[in-house]
Amino acid sequence: MVASSASAASALLGVFFCHHSLDNCCRIGARLVEIERIEAAKRQRKRHGHTGQIICRLAARWRLQDKHAPERHSQQAARHKAESGRFPPLYQRVALQRARHAEADGGHQKNNDIEYCRVLFPHIIIFAAQRYEKKAFFSYLCKKISIKMEVDAKKIMRDFAVADVRTMGSYALLEMEGDLPEGIKPGQFVQIEIPDSKTTYLRRPISICNVENGRLWLLVRDAGAGTHKLVEAKRGDRFNIIMPLGHGFTVPAEKGARILLAGGGVGVAPLLYLAKTLHDGGICPDIVLGARSKADVLLREEFERYGRLHISTDDGSDGTPGLITANPVWDKEFDAVAVCGPTPMMRAVASICAGREIPCEVSLENMMACGLGACLCCVEDTKDKGNVCVCTDGPVFNINKLKWQL
Repeated sequence: MVASSASAASALLGVFFCHHSLDNCCRIGARLVEIERIEAAKRQRKRHGHTGQIICRLAARWRLQDKHAPERHSQQAARHKAESGRFPPLYQRVALQRARHAEADGGHQKNNDIEYCRVLFPHIIIFAAQRYEKKAFFSYLCKKISIKMEVDAKKIMRDFAVADVRTMGSYALLEMEGDLPEGIKPGQFVQIEIPDSKTTYLRRPISICNVENGRLWLLVRDAGAGTHKLVEAKRGDRFNIIMPLGHGFTVPAEKGARILLAGGGVGVAPLLYLAKTLHDGGICPDIVLGARSKADVLLREEFERYGRLHISTDDGSDGTPGLITANPVWDKEFDAVAVCGPTPMMRAVASICAGREIPCEVSLENMMACGLGACLCCVEDTKDKGNVCVCTDGPVFNINKLKWQL
């Protein structure tokens, strides 16, 4: 739990410094201190029936603006380190650092706000991440993030209610109702919080499957503790979602464009919204889906609404037997190809496209944590930019930019 908390803390730290002014960071840090005082008082009241002097003691610890506090805390920190050989408690470390900056600045702090903020805020975040219940910890921080993101990047963080659930074996199609933002593009994804879970601290990245009749569609595969909670969701359940994230597929402007969409497994999810977008723009795409058997073909009826559907199954129970790269659809000529699915499948399709000089985009499914480019969990090496975050520069990439051996 501590390790995952620290990872989340690092991600949050990057998000805040990217999206907030120093004043906001300091205010949030102060707010976390205030929450600590309140929570400590509640714990004291629950154990002993009264708060006693705990609020006063905590306030004294955190009263960094007291002109005598830096010197006093510096002395305490020095004694603690000399006696125990370990770092002093959080508040003493911060006070010691602040005292050093104040001394270097002739007693004035205004020119050292940047360094002080960078010293204080990481420790506050990690401290809070390890101490608080997940929901209480995020309740304040998420509001701050969402306000800035709505202004700067047209991204939102809101609660959505499950309006309908359709189960398909180990998959579930969730239709979510809520206030959807404008400008959602095919290939983008969401970060969804798993509520009331102590084992899934981080949000889960889920591709946007479709946007229809004011509802957000999410296709989820039961692959772990977090997605298992989503697959078991019922009507009326509410989930907090950050969206839309990442860069999506290129949508051709020409109505007569010949487009092929190739997907396999849960990778068919972002292709449905792309097929719908192309159809609405006057393009009838060819769609080839790969699956193990007929029972594993996902969203067949939905895809048939928006294009010409071709199926390939491993056992030959539906469509063409074998891999999608052996499907007769490849006898046609295409202006562009969009792919999402298992990496070996995407590489095989990309190899065909490279040989025929067909523009091809792939949607990568690298492991993600924050979804905002802060944690660096999803880095992919590219030809033009070197290592980039799939969650921000992708997840959709042109194959010519990837260092794939095709």
